[in-house]
Amino acid sequence: MKQLHSVNPYLNENKILDVSNDSPLLTNSEAQGLKALSEPKIFALNAHDIVNRDSVIEKCRSLTNHSKRTHRICEINTVKTDNGLRLEFNDNPSIMPISGILNTQTAFKNDIIATTNVVALTLSVLEQSGQLQYLNDNIDSFIKEGFYPVITVDYYGDRSTDVNTVGFHRDSTGSTLFVDLIYNTDHAIDGPEYIKHVGWNQKYFQTFVQPNMPTTALEHIAAESINPDGVDEEIKLCRIPANGVVGFTDTLIFHSTPQEASRAATKEELFNFLKTKEIDSNGSLISTPYVFKHACHIIDPNTFNGKELEDLQKYISEIPQKDMRDFHKLVDKCMPIAHLILNSQTGDKIYQTDLTDALIDGNFCVRDIIDFENALYYNGLHKNPLDRVALINCGNTCHSRLTSTTFPIDGKMKREKSIERMSDQGSNQSKRSSSVTYNNVASNNGAQPREFLRLWVQFKKSDPT
Repeated sequence: MKQLHSVNPYLNENKILDVSNDSPLLTNSEAQGLKALSEPKIFALNAHDIVNRDSVIEKCRSLTNHSKRTHRICEINTVKTDNGLRLEFNDNPSIMPISGILNTQTAFKNDIIATTNVVALTLSVLEQSGQLQYLNDNIDSFIKEGFYPVITVDYYGDRSTDVNTVGFHRDSTGSTLFVDLIYNTDHAIDGPEYIKHVGWNQKYFQTFVQPNMPTTALEHIAAESINPDGVDEEIKLCRIPANGVVGFTDTLIFHSTPQEASRAATKEELFNFLKTKEIDSNGSLISTPYVFKHACHIIDPNTFNGKELEDLQKYISEIPQKDMRDFHKLVDKCMPIAHLILNSQTGDKIYQTDLTDALIDGNFCVRDIIDFENALYYNGLHKNPLDRVALINCGNTCHSRLTSTTFPIDGKMKREKSIERMSDQGSNQSKRSSSVTYNNVASNNGAQPREFLRLWVQFKKSDPT
């Protein structure tokens, strides 16, 4: 028998893994493990799935009275058959919701149509995400260790996207392998932001995760996990199509509800700040109120009038001749910023990445750009683009910030810009008529509830049947 000596921290140290060709725990299909599922899978529901989703959503709305709270609606068992896993609705759920999730399972199970449709929808989503294939490939190993996959389904009536929502986290309560979010939307929206897995807190892993997952799954998690030195430098953003779904391996990524509002300033905020406050960064890019106002005046002489214009003209007339050249150098450097702001529409949000692009076009060095943006967005406007990310060691208290720890990588994470630029994001009010296009897909920016179903594919230690 060929053996591999493993000292991976995700498994027991010095464990001997059997990787022989005749090993009953590793088949050819299993050799890939979670590799194909290491990135989120995004797809749109077909017409039949949409009908099933709408039926389940409508039942959830009636049971929850359109509440914004999170509700556990049901549990679905997996049963091994000769033709693969079969899904069955569980009338007597064994996994109780964690704190913060209301239990609506008793009321939901009385609707035979809704229960039938939620099972059919779940099966289709697991098939399309590739998760069902993984479970079928490894079910014998799971059963041998006494584990069975179980799916819990939760309903979100309107998931908030404001800055007070929980940051980057795992949904896992120790036994969750996969997460699927089934959105109820007729247009493209932002889905979760995510960053690839950067390792577990070992004490937490050994206490909560290792006892609640089969060794086979732990091996696959370890094989796809990356250490902090190899982590992506960019926080990715899932683009969800109309009637879309995103599925991901919860143990391999940290994810967050998209928080668009926290990393942008409106045109008016930037304009009013720069015309009244000095931005003195560590680099060569400096903005003073008169420098900024003169740059705006050069671009559009109608920007200021009355007393503001008189004050600007008076200031410039009093600059000593020996200092005039330096003043105009600062004005030239400020021109890309003034162009960006003046060319924006009233109410537009200007992201830090927008400013970066403008300054790059102005041929500024990266270091000067970063210094200026930090002085403006962080220190001046007190915006938090969430480049410095807090990751949560998510366990039974995964909805609490009390377990937050500092992100283990020094420096800032580059963050993809959201395609949603709307006010009151996530609430059903203040609709705007404008839209943006991403990869030729129009995204309605009108506010609409972020309504979805969430599937947790978890392990339990005994046969659910």
